Amino acid sequence: MALVCITGASSGIGEEFAAQFAKKGYALLLVARNEQKLRGLAAKYPHCEIFPCDLGKEEEVKRLIDRLKEEEDLRFMINNAGFGSAGEFE
Repeated sequence: MALVCITGASSGIGEEFAAQFAKKGYALLLVARNEQKLRGLAAKYPHCEIFPCDLGKEEEVKRLIDRLKEEEDLRFMINNAGFGSAGEFE
């Protein structure tokens, strides 16, 4: 089954990407830091694997890369995870 990997999948745009791709029949690999939220999403979708991961940590990124190397039919990789800093722009 064709797979879509979505980072930042536990809320917002990432969560909506998951819903839309699931409707189209894709298997999902959902990546985010919040395992509890990922488990909630996995309960909604029949072909869903969760991958709790903090992409701000190099060793966890390597773990995700290793998982993706196992995949034979990765169709889409949606990089939606991000971070930001608050403060005055100078």
